[in-house]
Amino acid sequence: MLAFVAVIALAATSAARATAVHSLRMEPARFGNAHEARAFFGLKWPRVHPFGGKNVSVPLAGSIYPLGIYYVSIGIGSSNQQFKVAVDTGSGTLIVPGKQCDGCSETANKFDPALSTSVQKLSCSSSNECYNRCFFSHTQCEFQNTYQTCVLNHPTEPCTISGPVWRDTFTLGGLRATSTFGEITEQTKDFQQLAVIDGILGMTGSTSFGDPIPLFALQKAGQIDEPVFAFCFNGDRLRGRLMLGGADFGTVARGATFAYMPLIQSDSFVLPLNAMSVGTHSDGTTLPLPASAYQNGYLGGAILDSGTNILLVPSPVYDALHAAYSKQCAGRCAKLDQLFGGACFNLTDVQLEAYPPLTLAFDSADGGASVLIDMPPRALLVRNPAFGNQLCLGIKDTGRSGFLIIGDTTMWQYVVLLDRDKQRAGWAPANATAC
Repeated sequence: MLAFVAVIALAATSAARATAVHSLRMEPARFGNAHEARAFFGLKWPRVHPFGGKNVSVPLAGSIYPLGIYYVSIGIGSSNQQFKVAVDTGSGTLIVPGKQCDGCSETANKFDPALSTSVQKLSCSSSNECYNRCFFSHTQCEFQNTYQTCVLNHPTEPCTISGPVWRDTFTLGGLRATSTFGEITEQTKDFQQLAVIDGILGMTGSTSFGDPIPLFALQKAGQIDEPVFAFCFNGDRLRGRLMLGGADFGTVARGATFAYMPLIQSDSFVLPLNAMSVGTHSDGTTLPLPASAYQNGYLGGAILDSGTNILLVPSPVYDALHAAYSKQCAGRCAKLDQLFGGACFNLTDVQLEAYPPLTLAFDSADGGASVLIDMPPRALLVRNPAFGNQLCLGIKDTGRSGFLIIGDTTMWQYVVLLDRDKQRAGWAPANATAC
């Protein structure tokens, strides 16, 4: 299980404690709360989908850089205590900081169970996953989650959060249900992700303490028809939409439809990536690698993680991408080798557009031709304020045995729909102005 410590969100269980390992990447930004961010980005709250059924569209705030994630506001308890939580398809736990948290940001909104008349402890006997995982009180379930890519200058350094587990009501985009969540009472002090936002809204199938995620709680409460969600990003990459219960087809580009790929059986969202190519579809250079090079060993596919801002690939894929770009560019791409070496530069629009696109090919859900997802130059080279707003390569080498994780830059141009019931992921070109 130690191999998963690098960057993915999977739960590991020991006799004494459940540990979930996640990937979340971001860099500091400064918003006092989610309402300030919505005002800054000009977001509205919420929007009901234009088709029948119980669905709602919730605005996202964030960025590829400098924030590195996208978040929503969620209210917890009878007093509707507000928290900024990252929408994370790489983990499965709703967690927020607690009033007595050791190591949490001083500016974070903190949960106080005394302010909610509806809060309940999750007892050890109420969940098989919590059995024998009660420590200080010996009656209340507790959790411990470990994350990496949480210290930006040292991405392999782990960060840990832990605390008690509660059950209470929550509100999200006007929808209301009851779910379990973790209250952070101890946190690694250099956990940079949680220096900006308050917590994390995990969207995978189950929590690290065994209960269904809030998405399934909303369906159980009749607030949405199906445990399906979708998201997309605005063209300026500073905002987006989380759609609960289905996709808002107003966010799909005119005339476009969803192309579906199967989800590989896993607690995470794992996609059947089978190839990568550089250049146009008709005249591109396909990386000379087997499909297994993209499939994270026994996971059998690439991890889709909205909590990761860029494309992460193992060294063999990174080196093959560098070679393919060198071949396709044929000297036309400015600073190519330096960018693959980790440097950042100011490039003109002409220089930027000289870079050929990257295409990711996935098995299709109907067994037909591969689903092709394109990453144009502006998704490959991303401006980063930490480097004077210069362009940096939006692909990172995770090491020879590292994981392949599809982050926000790959999803930037698309509406991505995730459907656990039908075990499929849908991609459609986005109407960015509606996201």
